[in-house]
Amino acid sequence: MEGDAAKRERHSENWFGDARDHWWHRDFLALVARRWDLGEMRHVLDVGCGIGHWGRALLPHLASTTTLSGIDREPDWVVEATARARAHGLAGRVTYLQGTVEALPFEDATFDLVTCQTVIMHLADPLVGLREMLRVLAPGGRILVAEPNNRATAMAVIDPELSIEDQLGLLELELRGQRGKQRLGEGDNSIGERVPGLFATLGLSDIQVLQNDKSGPFVPPYASDDEQARIDNNRELVDRRLWIADEAGSRRYWLAGGGSEADFPQRWELMMRAHRLRYEALVAGTYASAGGALFYLVTGKKA
Repeated sequence: MEGDAAKRERHSENWFGDARDHWWHRDFLALVARRWDLGEMRHVLDVGCGIGHWGRALLPHLASTTTLSGIDREPDWVVEATARARAHGLAGRVTYLQGTVEALPFEDATFDLVTCQTVIMHLADPLVGLREMLRVLAPGGRILVAEPNNRATAMAVIDPELSIEDQLGLLELELRGQRGKQRLGEGDNSIGERVPGLFATLGLSDIQVLQNDKSGPFVPPYASDDEQARIDNNRELVDRRLWIADEAGSRRYWLAGGGSEADFPQRWELMMRAHRLRYEALVAGTYASAGGALFYLVTGKKA
């Protein structure tokens, strides 16, 4: 049992690289803060905070007296987020604790703003997590979630130079993988499209949606820190043979999504070849892309 626990993959551990520091343009977040009066929020909760990327991105756009609490289920991420906050000179404003979105360790109506980034997408029942986030939100307070539509993003970045058959094979892998994840009760990787409807179901008012204005372009000679971080991420996909998960986890999603065992090896190797071709072109300096991505910010107010 101890060995199994030690080997358990911590949530999102494959996706906490430096590229995550470049998900947002600062001037866009400044605009969001002005539009939605985030500067008036004094007590903020970052749910499923990971190692603190989202909270640190928001803090420069909040009042200097605002305090932020972060909650994550993984004790390792709590330790890492705390260390990073200290390194960024934020130790006096930020506190990280262990906990889950389904059972937040706070009293009712504690926070003016409750927020999360790519968290609802991993919940078996997003309404359970959202109701708990609303419980700790003060009346009149604002909930703010950042969630993607990864189906759209996957279709945008499939290499058009591949044959139609190969493009369809990659798309089937994506669609069945996402469907399988849902059927297994592990969330919806494209839940961004559904969030406004979920907010309406919960009775929130003033529901608004913005699209992140940051894509992931690659333009030779890849001079930006952002591009270099994403090149590193592409190398990891190749070296570690990753997609939604590793091969075993991805097969599990594929099968749960209605794919056949006989077809999986071909689809998997096709995805690995697509990763490799993209990375080789990046190394050669010949790859260019607008980096299409669909990533929403959705907000609403508690009555």
